[in-house]
Amino acid sequence: MASTLPKISLSAASLPLLRMEPFLQADTGTDEWFLPLGDPSETPLRGLGADTVRAAASVAPLPCHVLAPVCPGSAVLEALAALGCPRVTLQLEGCPHPHRALGRLRDLGVSPGVALFPGTPLTKADYLLPLVDRVVLLSAEPGGGAPAAGPLTERVKLLGEYLRYQELRAEIVVHGCADVALMGRAARLGAHWVVVEDLLPADARDLPPESCRVHLDQFRGALSTAIRIA
Repeated sequence: MASTLPKISLSAASLPLLRMEPFLQADTGTDEWFLPLGDPSETPLRGLGADTVRAAASVAPLPCHVLAPVCPGSAVLEALAALGCPRVTLQLEGCPHPHRALGRLRDLGVSPGVALFPGTPLTKADYLLPLVDRVVLLSAEPGGGAPAAGPLTERVKLLGEYLRYQELRAEIVVHGCADVALMGRAARLGAHWVVVEDLLPADARDLPPESCRVHLDQFRGALSTAIRIA
């Protein structure tokens, strides 16, 4: 079980859209930028547009990690690889041919991953685990809702045990938890990364980019405490 701090993936979706570039270029203390693409079939659109992701990846000095909600064909895979993000994760439920898609991403020179909604059994990804560098466990279904602490931590524990037994390299990423105590338990059980959303207050458009570092340092301190007492 993990006893050290997980790496931080800071979601750019919560940054001020019109002032995103200074935040992306500031010393925030994050380990990567998380860029969730919006599903074009959803109204209203949640997440970021492809042009925004491409622009963010071109200016950010840190690695960018894009989450694609749908992947209907090879043209989409090539478009994802062309966004400039070295890490691309496919939502399993939106990918009809995940085995082929993940292999193609690797061939295109990007690090592939797979994401699962909380209602999707972990066994659905068993045969994909040798192909990926990460498994993103979403804590809530699309559209919001509070994460279920028991199921999430159980999924982290079971997945971690399976990866160790199979001697696989995939890392576990926990996404969408606003509850620091829950993130701490997930890290204690084997999560390597946590995706942090809504780090900044609602009036972040008026804050200097450097304030992001202050908030993230506070979060990291709270997470460290949560891991110790988990």
